[in-house]
Amino acid sequence: RASAHLHLCVELRKICRGALARDALATLCPPQLASLRRPDRLSRNCMSLDRHRIRQAFSRAATAYEQTAVLQREVGDLLLERLQLLKSEPARVLDVGAGTGRLTGLLKKRYPKAEVIALDLALGMLRQARSHAGWWRPFRRVAGDAQALPFADASMDLLISNLCLQWCGDLKAALYEFRRVLKPGGWLLFSSFGPDTLKELRGAWNAADDGAHVHVFLDMHDVGDA
Repeated sequence: RASAHLHLCVELRKICRGALARDALATLCPPQLASLRRPDRLSRNCMSLDRHRIRQAFSRAATAYEQTAVLQREVGDLLLERLQLLKSEPARVLDVGAGTGRLTGLLKKRYPKAEVIALDLALGMLRQARSHAGWWRPFRRVAGDAQALPFADASMDLLISNLCLQWCGDLKAALYEFRRVLKPGGWLLFSSFGPDTLKELRGAWNAADDGAHVHVFLDMHDVGDA
């Protein structure tokens, strides 16, 4: 049975300070993604996500994404630090929601003998990831959905996912897929935003109307229940 040995949950408000905050907010909620959050009629705090439109929006944003991806870089570096806990070198590594592939490239440098795979929903992001892949034994780039991973059961030694789960409408499906593809004793390392992220902005909108304008982020209890 694959087990999740480590989970890192980072809230935006805890990591953004000073000049970083504006760039991080722009990356978290870029204009291209503003219309992807559809209010659920059952609750003002529940929002459904359109996977097709998410794919299109991230592809359109791909060429300029890294210019404002301050938060993604900082949290990704924190995830890499946690890899010091691994006692053995993984043979197959999967980066889910790899985006432009910066973290995937660093994983390949850390584990040069491993097969490292970048998976992302957006083809535009994967095209940009080529710049981080290198020419000598580059990492693989695969288009796919975290909620339906295109890999065999028990095929990965390490699965890492940096700030991706908030874009998964079905958390249980994503975590089931993570468990399915991990080998027994495999490592799962992921980050996500906490429920206090953007709470000030959410509160301001709630005071204005009953619509859902700001993405609702994962609570640790929800992750545990899933």
